Amino acid sequence: MVSPTTPVVAQVYDRLVASCTTVNQVNRVNIAFERRLTPSEIFLLSDHLRLDDDVTFGRGFGLIVRARKGLEEILRGMLRRLRIKFRNVAFLHRRRNLANLQDRFSSSLTPLERRRHSAWWALTQEQQLRVEDSAGSSPAARPTVEQGFHRVWRRNGVALFSAQGPTTSDARGLIICFTGTTRRMGMPVSLWLNNLPSRRHDVLVLECPPNEFFVRGVRGLSDSLPTTKDALADLVRTNSYADVRIVATSGGTIPGLFVGLWLGVKGIALAGPVAPTVEYWPEFLPEGDVLAHVAEALRAAPAEGMTTWLAYGVDDKADALFATRLAAIVPGAILMPVPNAGHNCFYDLSQRGELAALMRDFLSASTPAS
Repeated sequence: MVSPTTPVVAQVYDRLVASCTTVNQVNRVNIAFERRLTPSEIFLLSDHLRLDDDVTFGRGFGLIVRARKGLEEILRGMLRRLRIKFRNVAFLHRRRNLANLQDRFSSSLTPLERRRHSAWWALTQEQQLRVEDSAGSSPAARPTVEQGFHRVWRRNGVALFSAQGPTTSDARGLIICFTGTTRRMGMPVSLWLNNLPSRRHDVLVLECPPNEFFVRGVRGLSDSLPTTKDALADLVRTNSYADVRIVATSGGTIPGLFVGLWLGVKGIALAGPVAPTVEYWPEFLPEGDVLAHVAEALRAAPAEGMTTWLAYGVDDKADALFATRLAAIVPGAILMPVPNAGHNCFYDLSQRGELAALMRDFLSASTPAS
């Protein structure tokens, strides 16, 4: 029974997870929530799911889990022996079906295990929000529902987040975020929002299916990259945003760069840039070389006066090479190698408590470095 005081986000989560019978199903629900929840919602959900093992489940819960794992090991051994003994028997030689049978049994969850799995996930999300920044203060000093970002609306592949209450200035800015193939900014959206100044900027997060590179636009907003630009221009004009900047990661970097040039934004930050290929952009890149098309876009819409940051993980040689080639043709572009980081360099910076300061610097930068 749902309590009248149970947060709406917790009610929705409980309803979705209640029908899950395997770990993978619960994980799919968790991933969907990671692409939607704000920091304050993460804290609310974590409070709702946090459990005292001894009080809630009793000390016998651990024994149940260990006994179940023992049964799983016995089943795996039986299936392994059956595959060896009856390898040439047709109905047992279907290894895919046999593996599916094993996976379904070994990953099935009791209601108690499902609850424990959800609570552990929510606690992990909360702990990520509590990472202290490089100055020693936590960017996630716990926000209430009335503080920080809230979700204004969400339609399919696009969501707008804004801050409630008065802002620090009359003129608000807009951060347009182009996600990568995982449909997020290399991290849960709550963690991403937690590294941004909520009182000064609204945040628009754009998603697209994996490996489409926004060539078919954004579901709920547009049907191509040029119409994405038109829809964003209408949004900026309607809301009278004074400062528009683009941040893009992975597969969203080149689409974000094109749209930024077309819109004439004040700044573009690209993290882990990836070049689309003809295989994924057949309509947009008929001749193949993405850098040639970037150069053409720069001739049509010069980037002088626009802040352009190209961040990449030093450990990812492909990202380093492409970022270097891209910086060579974008006027005033600043290369930002991130040590001890791979393709997902923004997430690495977040885990070190350094991303919030980097974003503050980027959002306050007015002109490119000489």
